Amino acid sequence: MATSPVPIEVGPMDQSRFERIEALVDTGATYTVVPRDVLERLGITPQFRRRFRVADGRVVELDMAWAVVKVEGE
Repeated sequence: MATSPVPIEVGPMDQSRFERIEALVDTGATYTVVPRDVLERLGITPQFRRRFRVADGRVVELDMAWAVVKVEGE
């Protein structure tokens, strides 16, 4: 799977504001991970939790929220 850093914009579902950050895009990923401090500044709060099995076999439970992610303005 290819990865490369690109600028993205992240915002709440109402699209009232966005913050531009550098993200490592993984073409094989299903979810987007955004630093908590960025989400807090945007007023995006955890809405549910989900369990994931990570590379070393452990199962971790992470906070999840809906957000809008724009790449190249779209």
